[in-house]
Amino acid sequence: MISGLTGLGVVLLHRNTQPELLRDVLAYLVRLTEPITADGEQLPGWWSGDGPFGCVSSEWPGGHATLGIAPRHHWPARTAGRRGITAPRHTKTISCLLDWLDNWRVGTGRSAWWTGMISRAEHHTNATRASGPQRPSWCYGTPGLARA
Repeated sequence: MISGLTGLGVVLLHRNTQPELLRDVLAYLVRLTEPITADGEQLPGWWSGDGPFGCVSSEWPGGHATLGIAPRHHWPARTAGRRGITAPRHTKTISCLLDWLDNWRVGTGRSAWWTGMISRAEHHTNATRASGPQRPSWCYGTPGLARA
């Protein structure tokens, strides 16, 4: 959340000087969460058709989605909403993102964990192939969720 559109949203939020521009940023972030359709299948708006390293990969046919920073780029929207700065479908979008992340949680309580990313096949079957949490990372999986 340090660069790009989300970074701009964070700066605008903290400066609190241009609420209309911040609303425009929020509205665009909301649009980025709208479902997309690829090969007849509905996918989250943050789905990437590439593999995790930014190129088509036979290990990731159909692309991937992260349970890292990508869906959480919308956290500034949550903070802005608490300050009364919102965009159309703002609350619905945040609920959608939280539901999606909850759907991919494995385990409960102190034993809960999230994989870092899911494949198209995992999305289709609604089950992760990961057998446990991945290595600690600031932006993916359980540590990334905790950081956000």
